[in-house]
Amino acid sequence: MPTYKGGQVPLDSEERRRAAAGIVFVVINLDSLFQGMSQWIETKGQLFR
Repeated sequence: MPTYKGGQVPLDSEERRRAAAGIVFVVINLDSLFQGMSQWIETKGQLFR
């Protein structure tokens, strides 16, 4: 496990797990958000045609 600048103690496994879970959560939310936006844009495009 590499240490960070300034000789700080690296994150313990609990904090790393929490950070990974948060990242996964954000990625899943972004993915569903982009899908919803693309669907919304498609319906808008059909309305304006």
